[in-house]
Amino acid sequence: MILNRVLKAGAFSVVLAALIIATVNISVADDTTDMSRFVSLQSSGFHTLAIGEDGSLWAWGSNGDGACGVYSVDERVPEPVRVEGLSNVTQVACYFTDSMALLGDGTVWMWGGSSSNFKNDSTELYVPVQVPGLTGVKQIACGQWCSLALKDDGTVWAWGNNEYGHMGDGTKASRIYYTTPVQVPGLSGIKMIACNAATMFVVDNNGTVWAWGKSHPAMVSWNGLGNKLYTTVPVQVIKQPGIVAITANDVQLCIVTENGKVWKKDYASNKTPTPDEIKGLRDIATINSGYHMVALEKDGSVYTWGKNDHGQIGDGTITYRTAPYKVNVPPVKAVFSGQFQTFAIGENGDLWGWGGDEVNQLGDGGGTDKTLPVKISFNKSGGSAPEASLPTPIKLPQSPTNVTGDQSKVISPGFDFGIIALLGCLFIVTGLITSICRRKD
Repeated sequence: MILNRVLKAGAFSVVLAALIIATVNISVADDTTDMSRFVSLQSSGFHTLAIGEDGSLWAWGSNGDGACGVYSVDERVPEPVRVEGLSNVTQVACYFTDSMALLGDGTVWMWGGSSSNFKNDSTELYVPVQVPGLTGVKQIACGQWCSLALKDDGTVWAWGNNEYGHMGDGTKASRIYYTTPVQVPGLSGIKMIACNAATMFVVDNNGTVWAWGKSHPAMVSWNGLGNKLYTTVPVQVIKQPGIVAITANDVQLCIVTENGKVWKKDYASNKTPTPDEIKGLRDIATINSGYHMVALEKDGSVYTWGKNDHGQIGDGTITYRTAPYKVNVPPVKAVFSGQFQTFAIGENGDLWGWGGDEVNQLGDGGGTDKTLPVKISFNKSGGSAPEASLPTPIKLPQSPTNVTGDQSKVISPGFDFGIIALLGCLFIVTGLITSICRRKD
């Protein structure tokens, strides 16, 4: 009798579990979802953001602090997932677990562990949130301490941590956060911006590069800053007409001029505002940096130099390179970098990557560093697929932060914990029924 009633209780539990599971919506977009290729991307070194041809946004790598814009208990996203709620994305920027996106309407959005760049506490942002007070933006840059935005009118705006004078207004306030962007005074006619971890750089229409924040070799090389740790106002670091690209890491500032030459400022540079030319490079179109440098020649050739501890140079070694190395990769039309990675988009749209991949930053699902370029293809199960295409998007939950679109296919933020709670209740109910059966017997 007891056994019979227990079995009945167990059957009731199974039915209850089935009903619960049936009401939980955990499906994702189906296989008919349109695919697209990437046209631009940026890596923080730990996660990667990429823009599709249709303006969609994708992310992969480490999802610590919600860096990938996807709510998940798994801190690794081995292959691209779509960041929902954003469309018409024109530029991305990221650093460590902070992520930013610029939309075609001139608004800026942030998510991830933005405790130093957007929020004045340590709360992670799992869903993109619009940065207040910013419109008419045409370029963004993200550092470890502060973020920058360049508006159409040539003004520069900053927000984040002002510990090293990152606001550029002459003040220094340790652990004081600016959660609303403020205009950097004294700057006008700016045409491009850049950040490394803690130094801000801008280029004006006259060919002057200005910098502020934490001291950088480009400043020390001629500005007489000596052992100063920071400067709270913009100072001139380079005077060079015709600048078309700028990038900086912690040891070197590089620019590209209209004639295709690459110039640098570092500790070894001369003590004047004139930069030193990097020999062996010609007809360069653009440049990017992580802990290394990567330059794209107009004929599609790729050159790298600098730190190589994760194979980001792409020469099959992990040996530091002081001079530019021509990477053995088919002609490409764009190059990008993370702190420990290099990416290139081929003329036919293929994506190539090499360097650090321990948390799947390359997006190939492999999880091991690559010292030589590999063609990266995606599928849902990980590893290489026959053709380079994006996987099916994962929908994010509805939220008050302008997340839009079809919410019929959702991974709920409370799903994992909700299932645990429901199962707990299930076992409690089962126990009560079993106990009642025993008392009646």
